[in-house]
Amino acid sequence: MIYTPQAKTKTILLVLCLLALTYGVSPQVGAVMVWSDNFNDTNYNGWTVETGAFSAADNTLRCTSEAMGVVHHPSTVASGTWSFDFLFTGSLHVSIIYFAVGVMSDLMGNQGYQITVNNYGFTLYVVTDSATTTLDSYTAPGGIQGRQHFDFTRDAGGLIRGYLNSTLVVEATNTEHTTVNYFLAHMFQDESLDNVVVSNTIDITPTTTDTGTGAGTETPPGIPGFPAAAILVGLFLSVLLVMVIRRHRPASSRE
Repeated sequence: MIYTPQAKTKTILLVLCLLALTYGVSPQVGAVMVWSDNFNDTNYNGWTVETGAFSAADNTLRCTSEAMGVVHHPSTVASGTWSFDFLFTGSLHVSIIYFAVGVMSDLMGNQGYQITVNNYGFTLYVVTDSATTTLDSYTAPGGIQGRQHFDFTRDAGGLIRGYLNSTLVVEATNTEHTTVNYFLAHMFQDESLDNVVVSNTIDITPTTTDTGTGAGTETPPGIPGFPAAAILVGLFLSVLLVMVIRRHRPASSRE
């Protein structure tokens, strides 16, 4: 193959196009899972019941006591992602989940970050020995019934985001607690916890506006992982390449 100046120019432009389109691509790093439990083995080994009674016979961690039950699992993730399913009953009980951020100085969980959930929505708090402070709250327009999926993330700077069925609904920044001992749940009769996954990476990027009481965060539209500038540069170079090819295309012979 003979490399003419025109061919070299085309090759260089093509390489620049490819570099522009791949520049800045942020591959989704796989979640570094620290621990999980889906209770499909019909037991809750690794969990400790503090009060009440629980069963995993139906492949979920279900509270079977008439009064509130308290159960916890060792967890030392201070920043990362906490995901779980929660099955609500028809009652208006207020259940509590400490999603593994904070110091539990006793196993009833009097310190840490907690969410209280009921059929109307949920509230995110920071709890210390001296006070319980609301960080953000969410009221579900149509109420919350049945099985719901929750995700919470917390980064090293203390930014906490809460998602309900993949939609960002609460957001707050707090650095009151920096260490972790437990993932702890207060549940009422027939309420269930399932598909618990705890990782030490931020596995969710917000794509919808917060509808809680706090300020929301919205990701601009675009192609995930491709910076807008890289896309524009790639398109410009692609057009330039087409123009160069047309300019140096041999003229068709006429008979």
